[in-house]
Amino acid sequence: MVIKANTQEWLVEAKIVGLNAEIAVRETIGQLFSYRHFYYREARLQDPQLLALFNAPIGDAFEGLLHSLEIEFIYRTGSHWVTSNNAASLVT
Repeated sequence: MVIKANTQEWLVEAKIVGLNAEIAVRETIGQLFSYRHFYYREARLQDPQLLALFNAPIGDAFEGLLHSLEIEFIYRTGSHWVTSNNAASLVT
């Protein structure tokens, strides 16, 4: 999915977190990098901001991993959304 917010384009991958968030996070990383390569870099387009969307918490370690790869995240916990700093503008 692609979201256009102001002048920024966000490439989004959504996953359902199962018993262990690792599988969902690893699949998301691979898919976002693959889509960015084939749909943006090979087309000589400006890189989009990468965003991982999850239905449940992924844990501090995986949040840190995504941050180190410059992938923003959003996930649902209880009745509210948790976001990385740059993704906060997408949640109202």
